[in-house]
Amino acid sequence: MMDRTLGRRVMLAGLLAATGATACLAGAGLAQEGHTRHGLHGMAEHRRATDPAAMDRHLQKMLPDGAPDQRDRLNALAGTVHADVSALHEQFQETHRRTHALLLRPTIDRAALESLRVEQVRQIDGLSRHLFGALADAAEVLTPEQRARLAAGHKGR
Repeated sequence: MMDRTLGRRVMLAGLLAATGATACLAGAGLAQEGHTRHGLHGMAEHRRATDPAAMDRHLQKMLPDGAPDQRDRLNALAGTVHADVSALHEQFQETHRRTHALLLRPTIDRAALESLRVEQVRQIDGLSRHLFGALADAAEVLTPEQRARLAAGHKGR
């Protein structure tokens, strides 16, 4: 159960980064903006996250003064983040299956369970590094004025 909850939290954070890379610049986007309580199990949200037109509309709303090249670069960043989060989701599903199988054995193998836990922590750490790198990359795409406006728009969230 812990793996599913943790996996959903990671997936939600990644999905939010993919659908709103510019919103994440305020620092609050990953922590509190939620479109679905079910991670990628809310498939309508998942489809919107992978729809380039929907992402462009979102960026137009968040960054009305953004140049086309800025939006293109942010779309590319979001696509990369989304792909990485989707890959991690697949890995988490496999880890969940392996954990389930271990727990159904007659004897509990604590060392194997710990190994799976360590593997997931490593995966989450890698994703976290990637997400924060993508946030920095997105911040560099924007002007200081654009970043300040985005942050002001998310103040108090």
